[in-house]
Amino acid sequence: MKILIKYICNFRHTIRYSSAFSTIELIISSLLASVLLLGLIFVTYLPIKITRYTDDINAAQTRAEMVFAILRNPLEQCGYGMPKEVSAYRKSFGASGAPFNWQGPISVSTASTALWTREKGICKIAYGVGTKIRTLASADVSGDRIEVRVTGVPSMLEGTASDNYSENVVKNWILSGAMMPYFRPLIQYAPPRRLPEGGVMLSFRMNAPLADSETFIPENDELFYFRAMECAIMKRDGDYAFVTNDYTGSGWQPRVTGVVDVRFELDADNRLLRVITLTRGIRRYDEIITKGLPEGWPTRYSYAIPADARHYRLMTNRASFALKNF
Repeated sequence: MKILIKYICNFRHTIRYSSAFSTIELIISSLLASVLLLGLIFVTYLPIKITRYTDDINAAQTRAEMVFAILRNPLEQCGYGMPKEVSAYRKSFGASGAPFNWQGPISVSTASTALWTREKGICKIAYGVGTKIRTLASADVSGDRIEVRVTGVPSMLEGTASDNYSENVVKNWILSGAMMPYFRPLIQYAPPRRLPEGGVMLSFRMNAPLADSETFIPENDELFYFRAMECAIMKRDGDYAFVTNDYTGSGWQPRVTGVVDVRFELDADNRLLRVITLTRGIRRYDEIITKGLPEGWPTRYSYAIPADARHYRLMTNRASFALKNF
């Protein structure tokens, strides 16, 4: 009997020990499962997060590069065949409206709208575009009239298609980068004439000619169209965009969407224009994703970052353009 009672007691103790051990195992197993589950979630979510970040950065970078690409050619030929000083630039055209009354071939000013003010937010660029038409012989003149024998008719010269030779029309003007001793924009005053010996004779006049100097255009000089462009940021259809006005009749046009801000810093002494862009990523987040000052964005311009743009990942890019014709 004593032996049976002892066996029963030992069995009950074994049951209690096994139950306690199973509880500890269950707790540990639960903890391990939780850690594994969290790890699985992290491993699954991390690539998604990295992909979103990469997509945003690539999109923002692409937008900035598009802005720089639009500016590159106009800045490359900025001031070509034009006087560089403000008074001489204005006098050479003799017209009263923009872009003939600008502060020279390139200038930077403040952009103002009902919603914001951006210091150095507008850039005005007057530049040349090649016609592929070259002079067949040198030409010189005293006074304000000049005739130039060239290889063909510049097809985009407005005066060649009509009798409208108004000095207030951008497309009426031609530039010569090799003109001496001073640059003078040329405006056509008569239709082109085909010559029996070959080539075309173009007739131009100049505003504000120098009474004591002769103007000379050498042989084989390519003529350039005069063009002008303003650049800025505007908000359209709920998004910010880099916009331009090229003064050929199309007015302000959005060129690159997703550009939150752009600033132009003109270094006249070093003949350099620095362009700083603030562009957004591709994805809008419910929460503010860009807090404080975006990396690389100048503190002096931080006041103008729109609150709604902070729901995007923002990126700063910079480019410097040499003004080689100054």
